[in-house]
Amino acid sequence: MQRDTARGRKPVVSLRGPAELLAAVPGLLGYVPEESVVLIAVGPAGRHVTQCVRCDIPPPSQVSVTADQLAAATAEARPSFVDVVVVGGGSLGPRGSPPRRDVAEAIRCSFGVRGVAQPGAFWVSKLAAGQRWQSYDHPEVGGELPDPAGSLLSAELAGLGHVTFGSRSEMVALFRPDAEETLRRRSELIDQRIGKLAEWTPEVGARDVVRAVRLSAEPDMSLSDEDVADLAIALSDARIRDACLAMAVPPNSSLAHQAARLWQFLARALPAPERAEAACLAAYAAYQGGDGTLARIALDTALASNPGHVLAGLLDHALQRGFHPHRLRALAEHDEMGLCARLR
Repeated sequence: MQRDTARGRKPVVSLRGPAELLAAVPGLLGYVPEESVVLIAVGPAGRHVTQCVRCDIPPPSQVSVTADQLAAATAEARPSFVDVVVVGGGSLGPRGSPPRRDVAEAIRCSFGVRGVAQPGAFWVSKLAAGQRWQSYDHPEVGGELPDPAGSLLSAELAGLGHVTFGSRSEMVALFRPDAEETLRRRSELIDQRIGKLAEWTPEVGARDVVRAVRLSAEPDMSLSDEDVADLAIALSDARIRDACLAMAVPPNSSLAHQAARLWQFLARALPAPERAEAACLAAYAAYQGGDGTLARIALDTALASNPGHVLAGLLDHALQRGFHPHRLRALAEHDEMGLCARLR
C-alpha cells in the first residue's frame, strides 16, 4: 500500500466531475498507476484532497482483507468522504458493467462500518487520453478520459517542479544502488575515514555538505568516490543530519530541490548501512514536498539498509498513519550548523 498526503504548496485546482477527478490521479500519486485500486480522500476540513492511497488490485480471495486494510489506514485521518477508483482489472461486461465490482463494493462496506461516506466509485481501463471510464453506480455516467498529462493539475504541479513519472518503477530506479564493485570500493574509503575520525570535525563535514549541495544544482553533478565517502562521514553526525533536514523547508524552494537531488544520488552511491542516512533525508524531503509515494520508496530503502534507523522508523510510522507534513515540520528547526544560511 502506498499513501500520498497533500503536496506542499499544491495549487488549488477545481475538479469538475468524475472525468477530471480520474485524470488527476497520476498528478496526485506522482506516477501513472496500472492495475490498481486508488482511494482519494477529502477532508476532514474543507473539500481538499488530503490523501491518495494506492494498492494492487487484489485477487478475489483477498478482496475483503484488502478492503478492510485500506479503509482502516485511510479512515484513521478522519476524511469527510472517500472516492474509489479501480484502474484496469479487465474490460467492460456485455451490458457495459465495469469489472471488479466486488472490489468497489467491499471497500464501500468497509468505510461504511467506520462511518466514512464513500459516494463515488469509478472504473477506468487505463489512465491515458481516450480510455474508457465508467461509474459503478450509474450506468449512464461514463465516457472517454481526457489526457491526464494535459490537465490543469499536471500543468500547475509541473510549474512547481513536481515530476509525474510514467510508472512506479521509474521512481524506484531513483534509489537503485550502484554496482557492487563501486559500493565495495567506497565502503573501504569510508572505513579508512572512520579510522581517522579523531582528525575530523563537524565543520569539515559541514563544508563537504555545502559544496555537494551546490554541485547538485549543476545538470551533470559529479562527485568522486572520495567525495561520497566524506559525505557518508558527515551525514553520520547528528548535528549535520539535523541541519540537512532543514533544507527541505520550505518545500519546492530551489534549495529543497537541490538537496533532494543530492540525497537521492547518495542513496544510490553509498553502501549499506550508510545509505540509510541519505535515503532517510530523501524521504523527509519528499514527505515535506507532499510526495508520499516517493517518501515511501525512500523509507523502504533506508529501512532495508538499516532496519533499526530511528528517524526512518519515525517517518515510516507517520506516513503509514497519514500525518500531514506540517506535523513533522519541527524536525527541520535544528540547523545548529547554519548550513541553510550558507547555502541561501
